Amino acid sequence: MCIRDRLKETGLIDAQAAEALTQAYRNLRDAGHHQALMGCRSVVDAQGFETEREVVTQQWQSLLGCKPPGTSNRELP
Repeated sequence: MCIRDRLKETGLIDAQAAEALTQAYRNLRDAGHHQALMGCRSVVDAQGFETEREVVTQQWQSLLGCKPPGTSNRELP
């Protein structure tokens, strides 16, 4: 069972947040897989994933009460 499922099961996140995190993960995973299939590095450009970053950052802050590592210089919601 993944962390997201445990968070939902225990009521720390709701179904909507769990689905948003799932979709963010799938979008990033799919982009990385596409890069790999094209024979490129599976690291994707951060541009174009603002929505995914916002979803993850919002949940991180909600659960942990702090900004994610490496975000101190960025404007966060």
